[in-house]
Amino acid sequence: ATKAEERATTVEQHLLETNQQDADASLQQIRRQAQQADERARRAEERAKMAEQQLMKINKQYDALQQQMRLQAQLASDRATKADERANRAEERATMVEQELFETKQQNDALQHQIRIQAQLASDRA
Repeated sequence: ATKAEERATTVEQHLLETNQQDADASLQQIRRQAQQADERARRAEERAKMAEQQLMKINKQYDALQQQMRLQAQLASDRATKADERANRAEERATMVEQELFETKQQNDALQHQIRIQAQLASDRA
């Protein structure tokens, strides 16, 4: 009976050691998987952080460009308004000068006609 008990104890001991080794191996594998997952998470967090920084930088550039475009549009609009005002003044001045030119030509023509008449009268008297 003792031999059988010894043998049962040995088998039990062997089973316990095998189970312990299997549990240790499983635990090691789970730890490796957890470590790999931690490393993947760390890399993903770094990538996300870099992407967020780039996004903020691009958003700042976009905002600056929009502001610059608004400013340029306002400047162009102001310039166009001033050019329109200048053109209107130039057109008014041109109209006035053309009217004055027309009136002066009429006076000149009338004066030349009068001079011809007086010259003819003087010629007739002579």
